[in-house]
Amino acid sequence: MIQEKMVQEFIKKQTEGWLEEDIPLMQREFSVKHGEITESLSAVISSLCRQASQQQENGRKGSAAYLCLTFLRTNILDDRWQYRLDIYDEKFYLDRTECTSCWEIDFVWDYLKARLDQLIKVVSSSSMYANKVHPQHLEQVKLDMAQQYHQIAMFCTKLVIEEAIKTPEYTNLRKVPTFKILMGEYMDKSILLYEEQSEIKAM
Repeated sequence: MIQEKMVQEFIKKQTEGWLEEDIPLMQREFSVKHGEITESLSAVISSLCRQASQQQENGRKGSAAYLCLTFLRTNILDDRWQYRLDIYDEKFYLDRTECTSCWEIDFVWDYLKARLDQLIKVVSSSSMYANKVHPQHLEQVKLDMAQQYHQIAMFCTKLVIEEAIKTPEYTNLRKVPTFKILMGEYMDKSILLYEEQSEIKAM
């Protein structure tokens, strides 16, 4: 118990301030690469919409109701720093016709990956903690910190989503009137990035 408490205090000290220090750097990079980030998301959405439209033509998928950008913990643990994108019809998660792609948002995750690499070096070079900090400790740090950086990714994605969907493929996709774009964890908490109905009301 005492050893575990020491390890947790060590980890807390090492990870304290990561996000606060990285936010200004991420904001700067987002500002510089705003167009590039928007285009990369737009390309993924366009490809996904083409796939969904083909499935609709083949009678395998109903009108699109949701586009979800999903943060997967299993991907993070496997060092796949991507968001999964899925288009579902009104059956949502019960829609068995898979329509999926991936989007990389490096300007957020690169900072966290650098922090995690540095933490491993610090642990390895510590005579006191090298044998006390185990892989499961580092995995938990990765998940906990990824959850924090994920909040920044969601905020930035919301800023570009309306521009990213201005494509013929998105426009031509058969959608329900209240089509929603969500971002969050798989089958868990999500935020609303965009709702088609809100645009109709605004007209």
